[in-house]
Amino acid sequence: MHIFRSPLAFLFAVLSVRNSGASATVFPPNDAAITYSPYTWSVTALNASTLNTASSFRTLFSGSFMNVTFDTSEMVTPASQLYWRVDNGPLTATIVQPVVSVAIPVNLTKGDVPYHTLEVFVKSMTETANRWSAGVPSTRVVFTGLVSDGELVMYIPNTVNVLIYGDSITEGVLTLGGTAAFDTYHNDASVVYSRALGPLLGAEMGVVGFGATGLSRGGSGGVPPLGISWNQLWDGVPRVFEPKPDLIVLNEGTNDGSKNITDAMISVLKDLTAACPGTSIAVLLPFNGAERVFLQAAVAATPGATFIDTAGFYNTSYGGGLHPTGPNDVARIAPQIAAKLRPLLARSLAARGY
Repeated sequence: MHIFRSPLAFLFAVLSVRNSGASATVFPPNDAAITYSPYTWSVTALNASTLNTASSFRTLFSGSFMNVTFDTSEMVTPASQLYWRVDNGPLTATIVQPVVSVAIPVNLTKGDVPYHTLEVFVKSMTETANRWSAGVPSTRVVFTGLVSDGELVMYIPNTVNVLIYGDSITEGVLTLGGTAAFDTYHNDASVVYSRALGPLLGAEMGVVGFGATGLSRGGSGGVPPLGISWNQLWDGVPRVFEPKPDLIVLNEGTNDGSKNITDAMISVLKDLTAACPGTSIAVLLPFNGAERVFLQAAVAATPGATFIDTAGFYNTSYGGGLHPTGPNDVARIAPQIAAKLRPLLARSLAARGY
């Protein structure tokens, strides 16, 4: 008997069930057992959509198979890419396609391992196509459900949440170098400093990175400046700041050159303070040293904001040019940033009574 728990489930089940004799349940995107990374997803019974790399979802599952389904009717070329992994095993890369069949490792299918963990996260999106406008083809990842002959159990998330805004350096552009034919192959959010901060801080990370953006300019794919995009997932879709972030981090200014962005940053900081009262805000010096004076002025004018001097954190001899390579991001840059952020995060957690 097939149990369909979401609209369009019959179609996806037909596509997804690999074993015609198996009993399959289609679990909708808003199933309570599916845990999403914070601040970057729009989740309904029909789909869960994101426009940001490093966005992820997790669950525990039982059964003999697991398929992940997506709506690709408005996916651009080159298609956005994902990673999936089971039981914290090796990452498997795939383009976003209607059905992604997850392989359960043979050595983990014995009866003494009744449940397996599943993590799916967005590896990369192209900067050469629409990323912002709704209702037309875009890089957006649209997850439509899980299909399995087993059950789902909630993957309990960390109760500490950090939101980070940035540009291509925060998104993971060129973390794998720049020789691949498509940018989706040389961009990789699994090895970007922003995502690496999560385990270093003991926090769930909401990563909002858009290539070429800044305070004074919009970026690739039609994404507007930060002053417009900060509270939107994409055009017309509001970002929900729930649960309230324990820390907000901004790595902005690299793409603004030498323009005076003081007022623009003050405006963003005030907006974030109003949206998330009491949350500590850290403003990083861009890794290339841009906008130091203007960012310091904006921080000085904003109670609750702290300027983090990152001078010397990024050494290009360990890989990269304007954009750090993944190993440099993970092993050099992220640990140094985390050390500076921990006191601010601790202050927020103390205020919560932790």
